[in-house]
Amino acid sequence: MEKLSFMTGKWLVAIENPDRSGQMQLSDSSFSTIVRAEVKNLLEENITYNNYFPIGLIQNWVYNSDIEKYQMTSFNSFDSKMDIFTGIFNNDTLLMENLDLSKAGKSNVQIKMITPNDDHFIKEMYHLQDGGESWNMNQRFSYTRKPKL
Repeated sequence: MEKLSFMTGKWLVAIENPDRSGQMQLSDSSFSTIVRAEVKNLLEENITYNNYFPIGLIQNWVYNSDIEKYQMTSFNSFDSKMDIFTGIFNNDTLLMENLDLSKAGKSNVQIKMITPNDDHFIKEMYHLQDGGESWNMNQRFSYTRKPKL
């Protein structure tokens, strides 16, 4: 979990979605708080934002030493759905994919988390809509650490 420990704190978050031409456009801004849970090996994020309707998101991050991968659960309040993601770091990027049991165990959502420094990181969400040919970015969350007063 040491690689993700920088995430604890309060964040300003810019949320972008693609426009009709596929270019990412700012759609909302919000605040996020990420805390280390009492179990010490778990980070929990709570964020609420608008994507044409209000969405509450609770994400839990953990490092699973049995499989030597990071895991994340993501609960979405709009459709009361929980996704489970698994992935690994490659340099400063954590690439995670969900397991979609309705599609014979194939992933249909990918999260790419880019961590350039301790005061800024980016989470990009990609969806697979063409049966495996290409990933399309459908959301970008840019996190900037909230200044301490």
